[in-house]
Amino acid sequence: MEKEMNNKKSYLTQRQLLFLMIHTPIGVGILALPYTILEKASTDGWISIIIAGVFVQILLIIYLYMFKLNKGLNIYDIGEKYLGNIIAYIIKTGYFLYFTYTCIVMLVLFTNFMTIWLFPITPRFAINFSLIFVCVYLVRESIITIARFFVLTSIIFIFFIITTVMAYTNVHLLYLLPIGQAGIKNILMGSYESTIAFLGFEILLIVHPFIQKAADNKANTTLKTVSLAHLFIVCLYLFVVITSYTFFSPDELLLVPYPTVYMLKAFTSPVIDRIDIIFIPLWCIAVMTSFMSYLYLASFTLAKFFKNQEHKRFVPIIGVIILLLSFIPVNNLLITKLSNILGIVSMIFIGVIPIILFLCSIIWKDRRN
Repeated sequence: MEKEMNNKKSYLTQRQLLFLMIHTPIGVGILALPYTILEKASTDGWISIIIAGVFVQILLIIYLYMFKLNKGLNIYDIGEKYLGNIIAYIIKTGYFLYFTYTCIVMLVLFTNFMTIWLFPITPRFAINFSLIFVCVYLVRESIITIARFFVLTSIIFIFFIITTVMAYTNVHLLYLLPIGQAGIKNILMGSYESTIAFLGFEILLIVHPFIQKAADNKANTTLKTVSLAHLFIVCLYLFVVITSYTFFSPDELLLVPYPTVYMLKAFTSPVIDRIDIIFIPLWCIAVMTSFMSYLYLASFTLAKFFKNQEHKRFVPIIGVIILLLSFIPVNNLLITKLSNILGIVSMIFIGVIPIILFLCSIIWKDRRN
């Protein structure tokens, strides 16, 4: 990392950071998000998304203030600085397992959807290998190159929004009423599920040193950039959820695990008979970019164990590990369990550990830069 940072061209620009923060959270979960939240918060799921969005924004502010107190360091360096080598080693191990496990869950969910919707007789190995091979090839590059690729592929969100807008020819806003019918408890439970859909913003904990100098020139520039990226994701999720809730009745939604795709399947045009077939490849790009981010985070963390400045030699190793672990027999019950475990564990790594280190940064002033 130090070699990259010594090169002035190796710093992330604010535009690259913006798209890095957008692409990482948006992946597999967006298709099933309306269904997942509906089970907890009914048609008040859009309120849950807003609450979760506020919670994540608070975490982002905490992250940036922690980095302001510890300039030029990532979360591993901060852990070693305040908690010592042993605890820092445990933290790195935990994050490595978390990032790798997230990749596995994403791969399982992606393959399960593709098998159900497009390739029912294609071996799961072929789907898994295709995604991992492309991502390993790209993730061997620097985070700067990865961010440039994300900027290039961001046009997919325009097509994503345009295709989803087509559902508004047959929506019923009354399906959202009465507002608040689920109750505060259920809405908060839906907020927990929504927070899981935002996972990916924690990439800031690792890549922040690459943007440190840019942030120093204008103190609030990075905060504005990550806030804008987060606002885009919140608005996109709200758009998808509200569209699904007004297109399908609440009873119908309980039978539709991927409402966005089912909506598109209902539309045809003189030129395109199945719009969903056009939509899914675009969604696959979003899954790929999200998977790439977590694969990079896992390989970067593994490189830190060996005091290695280059992460690229570890990318194929992690790719093979993920591919082998993805061979486990999969059913709906196991997928649900894997997702639930990810949700619980993620709260430790996006919330508990960063907040502890943030408090340490405030309390132990003598150890700051």
